[in-house]
Amino acid sequence: MAKILTLTMNPALDLTLQLGQLELGQVNRSNAMLTHAAGKGLNVAQVLADLGHELTVAGFLGIDNQQAFEALFERRHFVDEFVRVPGETRSNIKM
Repeated sequence: MAKILTLTMNPALDLTLQLGQLELGQVNRSNAMLTHAAGKGLNVAQVLADLGHELTVAGFLGIDNQQAFEALFERRHFVDEFVRVPGETRSNIKM
C-alpha cells in the first residue's frame, strides 16, 4: 500500500462528557469523560491506516497536552512529524 502524509493544521482534543440525565436549570455533573485526539487530518489518517496504508502525520501540537496525541500515534503506528509548540492544543467539549 501507499505511504501517505496527512497534515493536520488544527488538531484538537475531543472531550466527551457523559451525563446520566440532563436537568434544565440545575447543576449537571458528568459521570464519565472520554478524551481522544482528533482533527480532520488525524481522522483521515486513521481511515487510511484502516485501509492498509502507512501514515506519517504532521502539523503543530501544544506541548502542554500532547500525551493523547502521542498515544494515538503509537497505537496506530503513525510516524510522528508534528512540531511541538509552547502551550496547549485546543479542546472541544461535547455533552
